[in-house]
Amino acid sequence: MAEIIDLHRSARPPRERASAIDQVDRKVVRIRQEKTSPLIRAAVGYVHAVTAYEAGFMVDSTQDWQVAGAGGALGAKQIRKAKRSLRELASMCRSDGYQSSVEMKAKAQVVGFIMGKLTDGERDLDLNQSDFIRAFAAEIEYLYDAAYRLEWTKNRT
Repeated sequence: MAEIIDLHRSARPPRERASAIDQVDRKVVRIRQEKTSPLIRAAVGYVHAVTAYEAGFMVDSTQDWQVAGAGGALGAKQIRKAKRSLRELASMCRSDGYQSSVEMKAKAQVVGFIMGKLTDGERDLDLNQSDFIRAFAAEIEYLYDAAYRLEWTKNRT
């Protein structure tokens, strides 16, 4: 009786299994890179600054929010931090370089945070917010186009 040979399986080289130590080493390197990512630091910095600015109003009992408001010493500092972080984020939205899935998720969460503020009563986006959202949308469009081209070429061959 003839033996049936699975050509698909026999054509593939045997897969090497990574040792547990190699897997842990790769995970540690990835976590270190994520902790030092300037993009994640900017995303967290933006959300922290906006949240701190808003929290200041809960305890500022001065008339016209002289301390917590945008004209006050502490409020103005948080507004500057938020604007700087958002400008950094917008400049990091790029279509030519690699970003990890964690970095992409951080940017998507900042967009969600901004949009959540709009539904909570803010009237419209400021210039930095709209610049960041535009840059992020352009980056997503580029990634989608690249994935579509890759899929299209795979299907043609």
